[in-house]
Amino acid sequence: MIVGIGVDLTDISRLEAVLRRAHALAARLFAKSELGAPAASMAGSIAAKEAAAKEAAAKEAAAKAPGGPRRPDGGLCVAMVAARG
Repeated sequence: MIVGIGVDLTDISRLEAVLRRAHALAARLFAKSELGAPAASMAGSIAAKEAAAKEAAAKEAAAKAPGGPRRPDGGLCVAMVAARG
């Protein structure tokens, strides 16, 4: 079994610069309730979404592997990903 712990970080100043250049990107990355939040909060949101996406991808890959490990469905991240389709 592979067990790992990671840290997802987002550079706040880089996020601010990107959002200044690409206004439409904010609508794709953030929910309406997140728009207009402080840059540090938006950066934290991006890092959390990246972590959730990695977990979903790892779960999908494990489920497709013949004889691969199985993890029970459950938890807040799984529910959030499932709800978004």
